[in-house]
Amino acid sequence: MKSETASNHSDEKYKNKTCPFTISKINLFRILTSSILSIVIAIGGYGSYYVLRNIENDTIYRQFDSYSGQIQNEVQKYLVRNVLASNAISKIYADKCPRDSDWPNCLLELDFLEAVAIDIFELAALDGFAYSAVITTDQQQDFEDFIYEQYGQYGVGQSSFGKGIYGLSIEKGGPDYRYKVVNGSFGQPYLAPLVQLTDFRNLAPAIVLYDEYSEYIRYLALNEMRACVEAKESKTTHCSILSEIITFPASLTQPASDIPPKSLLFTSVQPKISNSSVATGAIITGVEWSAVISGIIPHDINGIECIIAVNGLEYIFEIKNGDGAFKKQRESRRVWGTIDCKHCIPLQYFDGTSEYYLYIKRTDVFDRQYRSWGPVIASVIFVVMIVILSVIFFAYDAFVNKEIFQKEIILNTKQLFVRYISHEIRTPINTIHVGISLLFSEMRSALQDTTLQTDVSQKIKYWLDMIFDIETSSASAIQVLNDLLDYEQIQISKLNMDVSMISVWSICENVFWSFRYNLETKRIKYALHMQIMDEDESKDSSVRVFSSHRADSVDIEEGEAQMVDRKEFMKKLVVMGDLKKIEQVMRNLISNAIKFTPSGGQLMVDVSWVPGDDDRSASPMSIPLNSMLRKNLTTSNGVIKVSVSDTGEGMTPEQQERVFNEGVQFDANRLQDGKGSGLGLWISKGIIEEHKGHIYVESKGIGHGTTFTFELPCYYDETFSFVPYNKAHTVNDANTRVTKQKDIKHVLVVDDSVPNVKVVKRLLANAGYTCQYAYNGMECLEKLERDDYHTICDLVIIDNHMPLMDGPAAVKEIRKRKYDVAVIGLTGSITPDELEHFMSFGCDDVLSKPLNIQKLNETIDALDKSVPPVVSDLNGEAIISNGETETDSEVVAGEDIAVPSYRVVRV
Repeated sequence: MKSETASNHSDEKYKNKTCPFTISKINLFRILTSSILSIVIAIGGYGSYYVLRNIENDTIYRQFDSYSGQIQNEVQKYLVRNVLASNAISKIYADKCPRDSDWPNCLLELDFLEAVAIDIFELAALDGFAYSAVITTDQQQDFEDFIYEQYGQYGVGQSSFGKGIYGLSIEKGGPDYRYKVVNGSFGQPYLAPLVQLTDFRNLAPAIVLYDEYSEYIRYLALNEMRACVEAKESKTTHCSILSEIITFPASLTQPASDIPPKSLLFTSVQPKISNSSVATGAIITGVEWSAVISGIIPHDINGIECIIAVNGLEYIFEIKNGDGAFKKQRESRRVWGTIDCKHCIPLQYFDGTSEYYLYIKRTDVFDRQYRSWGPVIASVIFVVMIVILSVIFFAYDAFVNKEIFQKEIILNTKQLFVRYISHEIRTPINTIHVGISLLFSEMRSALQDTTLQTDVSQKIKYWLDMIFDIETSSASAIQVLNDLLDYEQIQISKLNMDVSMISVWSICENVFWSFRYNLETKRIKYALHMQIMDEDESKDSSVRVFSSHRADSVDIEEGEAQMVDRKEFMKKLVVMGDLKKIEQVMRNLISNAIKFTPSGGQLMVDVSWVPGDDDRSASPMSIPLNSMLRKNLTTSNGVIKVSVSDTGEGMTPEQQERVFNEGVQFDANRLQDGKGSGLGLWISKGIIEEHKGHIYVESKGIGHGTTFTFELPCYYDETFSFVPYNKAHTVNDANTRVTKQKDIKHVLVVDDSVPNVKVVKRLLANAGYTCQYAYNGMECLEKLERDDYHTICDLVIIDNHMPLMDGPAAVKEIRKRKYDVAVIGLTGSITPDELEHFMSFGCDDVLSKPLNIQKLNETIDALDKSVPPVVSDLNGEAIISNGETETDSEVVAGEDIAVPSYRVVRV
């Protein structure tokens, strides 16, 4: 109490300490002068920059507006010329064959085609055209014979399968990827073989008799053209259909990245004298968009994007040095046709359902071409002139004051840290020291005094209570050190976590029952409610999950949905996280609840699964377990929710907002007897957030108790086996006594600390093991060099840091020499990196100091059931302690591997 009073006086003295600097008139003048100079610098510098930059922006916008208008006009002119030229060619074919009976065997003479039709397209500044006849499957054979009769001398329609109308396909085609089209395509009794085109004599062998109906986008456009012609009453009005943008290659071996996106314009050809409106052919022209937008603006201009939007897709072309180049394709981000945009126009010159829009956009590259350093230079000159004068005037005084102030901060921080460590560490250590001294004295007296046998039972109970106090105090001191380490790691966002697949159900159950003694000692009514233990859960409907691997049954394929019983589903829910960190959060919440709940109060822990969406199970996903393992799990789209409720002090709304802040304590002297660091909940919040979870507090006010809740995302693992907690297990015995395992008989304890060796040897000897000891790694290896080393050693428990030869070096040598012994490492470090480093030398497991007896029992028990570990020798080969060797293909230096039958270490 006296030390606490002194500490409080010291705190008050520190809080009331005044600033060592007095604000004199000259200091006040300096502050006022610096403030005025700062305002002048800010206003003058920013003002000059703002005015000059606005002038630049206006110039950039006007220039872009001019280029945008040029591009829009030229694109519209190109499309109009294309439509008019196609209509002119269509009329030539209609004049050539005006009656139904003239079709489909209607062709222009090649001389006329080259002399007249091609000239029309050249005058329109277009590349050329192609003509396809529209025929039915009944007309196919006669039409093929007609084409071969007319153009056989040019080598048309010669395919690997022979003669005939063909389509292109890698799957169905021959060596030239051609396949014979029979009975139409896509269930339609129509064909549209290409029969005439510009530069016919050179291109005919490669193109003539290609069926335009065999490619899906062309098929859609041709169907729209035929429907348009049938819907129009006039037999002389042509239908022009612009297809969706396609990337169908001229050669199937051509890379997709080399194919420029283009559209095809289909213009109908129909006879003038006909009993019905029907399209007997089509004039086909290409619209290669990158070529359309090229050469419009000067070649030294970059950074303009032209976006062609059609049917929910956007094709982005970038103008570089005046030429258009395709950049990428994406889904539309706008609802075209409903927006008002100066630089976007509709391209509605065609029939059909495809709606085209052109949007011109400038990028930062365009702006940078017109940017200059003028505004910046002008601002900098203005600012520098004033700043130089100000800096010279205030530099010396500012540097001196800054150095003094920093030293003051460092000194005060050191004082606070030393006071905190002194109080929080010395107090529990003092209890340990005095308790052990008293226990030693009374035990010695009891051994010497034979007249007190009737009081032995009472004294043993007293000694056990004292041992419990000693253990609690030592745990408190260790927890302070752990909190300081977690505090530093969370502050720098480097909280080390050993991620694994864990069951929150098991964690909550184990941690809860470990506090049973504390709860009963304080006479607090307690209860644990877990949803998986509810009887009503069996009545709920099943849960639909997806198999993450091929099941044993041939009826269930990988990724296929199946129904799982709800309770069994919840038992197989796991959390990806650090087991020790989540246990730390759970222990902190329960210990806080016990601390703030008065005798006779109540404490409730509730654990449940909260589903996410209605679809409670999604497709399999790959989850990294840690640096060594990866597993395919199925997400549940939900969270595991853990609530710890008490009937203790309660909180105000203001306290609830601050409770997770760093170093926050409420009325610590009354509620916590001046103890605690105020870091527990802040660290818990950091741990939960590192696990992608959420933690919060609820309270109805002072005197109404508090409920702390955290939620963690969970995953469904169909291979996970849930093991319920056995409440009949004697916790105190498991925590204080080593239990003998059947396969391990002889233990070699290696530690340079004589007290540690004595304690571990005594614990193991009481359990029935024969024990040998060594004080460094070299002594350990000397004992194992005997041919009959199995008579003295089945298990080595070895410390990390020792003289002559440390633990990792000794373990590496043990594995190199292939001694058939299990190895457990001991280290004073608790960080996962340090534990993994020690493990990588060949340890079967590594335990942190102080030694936890229950953990030692579990580790030795696991060693009895496991197989030897895999480690790496100096040559990179995998060594197994039974003498077998695996090749480098199984264990590769520096890689993460997963072997489910034994422990795997990083080499």
